[in-house]
Amino acid sequence: MKQIVTFFLSCLLVACTNPALNKLEQKVVIEEGKSAFYDTLGLLEENTEVIAIVTPTATMTNEFVMNKAEKVVEVGATLTEVKVDKVYKGEISEKITIKESYYLNTEEEELAIYDGYIPMREGEKYLVFMSMQPENTHPALEGSYYIVGTTVGAIPITTEGRAKNATFYKDTFGRDDYGRGLLFEIQTEAIEKYLIE
Repeated sequence: MKQIVTFFLSCLLVACTNPALNKLEQKVVIEEGKSAFYDTLGLLEENTEVIAIVTPTATMTNEFVMNKAEKVVEVGATLTEVKVDKVYKGEISEKITIKESYYLNTEEEELAIYDGYIPMREGEKYLVFMSMQPENTHPALEGSYYIVGTTVGAIPITTEGRAKNATFYKDTFGRDDYGRGLLFEIQTEAIEKYLIE
């Protein structure tokens, strides 16, 4: 199911370092993804291989593969290189690539975002819950990590960022599986557990 929204994009929505997304106005399509729904921090943690603080670097790559015969998107994602600042669970390299749940559909000239995901921004720190792409993934995504639980699994670290993120998720995109309250609750619990000493 798609929801189409047209509005001026700010740096809140897209990372300004992704050249494919540097237009002032974009047609934005919100697509319902297939990500699992986790309504507690405990479930999110159980289904995550790596929990870490990361900082996105300037390199972002739009991955878009269209099966023109069947008129379906085979791959739609943005690959973001990040520096790993601290690891709480699992083992991981100092620099990795994370598959984010948004992409520029070059066929339709629209920005597609799954489940109201909010792209990470260069230079900001995030607490992320992630796992390695499965072995049978599309070749364009091999070797990357994906964010578990989509929006709930990539948490801006500042209090202002968390509040802004939770509000933006519900009010702009309307999908309310988490709802602003539950999303903010999980984010707050994660911040308190991993960052407040």
